[in-house]
Amino acid sequence: MEEMFKTLPQHSCSGLKGRMTLYNYQGFWNIQLAHEGAIMAQQKFKARPSDVLLCSSPKTGTTWLKALTFAIVTREKFNEFNSPLLTALPHAFVPFIETELDKIDENHKNSSFSLMASHVPYTSLPESVIASDCKIVYIYRNIKDVVVSNYHFWRDIVDVPVEDVPFDEAFEEFC
Repeated sequence: MEEMFKTLPQHSCSGLKGRMTLYNYQGFWNIQLAHEGAIMAQQKFKARPSDVLLCSSPKTGTTWLKALTFAIVTREKFNEFNSPLLTALPHAFVPFIETELDKIDENHKNSSFSLMASHVPYTSLPESVIASDCKIVYIYRNIKDVVVSNYHFWRDIVDVPVEDVPFDEAFEEFC
C-alpha cells in the first residue's frame, strides 16, 4: 500500500494539525491513515440488507446522528434512565467501518441488525454496501458551520492559541 500512496497526487500543508501530507484517492483529499481505513473497508467489509450505515463528513453532526439513531433503535430496550448513552459516547455503540471491522463482525455474528457509521465518501464505500441494499442515512451540515467547527475542534485538540493559526489560514487549508 505504501507504494500506491507514492503515486497519488499529494498536497503538503501546515496549520492546526501541524505539518501533514494529504493524498487524493478516488477523488477525495485526506491523510494516508484515513485512506488506508477506506481501502481496508472496501476489501473486507460485507454489508447485509438489514444493516444501517450512518454516513457523514467529519464535523457535520456524526456524534449527534449516532446518538439519535442508537436511541431510536434501542428505545424498547432502554429508557431515559438506563440508556448507556448516559455514561458513554455514542461512538462506543456505533462503530466506524473504516476503523472497527472486528467490532462490526462481532455485531454481525450476534445480531440480525447492525448500526454502523462511516466518514468514507459515497463513491469510496465498499461495493457490498450498494449490492446489499442496506439502509444509508446521510447527514450534512452547512459548509460554513463545518469549517468553523473543524477549526475549533483541531485548535482545541492540539492546544494551539487562536493567534498562532489565524482562521483565514485554516480556511484556505480546509478548502
